[in-house]
Amino acid sequence: MTADDNPPGADALGDPGKRALDAMKSQWHSERDKRKELEQRIAELESKQSAPDPRADRRIIRAELKAAAAGKFADISDVFQNIDLDQFEVSEDGDVDADKLTAAIEDLLARKPHLAAVKRNRFAGAGDGGAAGRESGPAQLTRDDLRGKSPEWIAKAKAEGRLNSLLGIQ
Repeated sequence: MTADDNPPGADALGDPGKRALDAMKSQWHSERDKRKELEQRIAELESKQSAPDPRADRRIIRAELKAAAAGKFADISDVFQNIDLDQFEVSEDGDVDADKLTAAIEDLLARKPHLAAVKRNRFAGAGDGGAAGRESGPAQLTRDDLRGKSPEWIAKAKAEGRLNSLLGIQ
């Protein structure tokens, strides 16, 4: 502490007053230094937050590309092996240019049409609606179905052939 730091009239204080004034100034300087250090740390943290995270951007691009390519490729991993993710950018809002994604997907399909998903006819099968592939006969019962049933009811189910699977009858 220098004599210049003292406020006017400090010389009129006695030794106890000067010691108290020095203690207050010391505490004030310590608090000021702590405040400056905290302001500096806040500024550093704010600058780190504003910097883009390349890993997060890459995850966003992969997710957007995967969504845009869904159903168009037999194996979605072909998209990531053949399209350079570095050609896309993530905006400050977290968006990726959808037109650019679509153009890259269409370009890949034009260059490598064998990667495209095979379109299946939703009406594949016979005219019977799939019944030809099913076993015919009565619906089979399980042990749980028989619990609490009377012997007469069980005998009737057996006569109808509804216990064949359970009894091992072909």
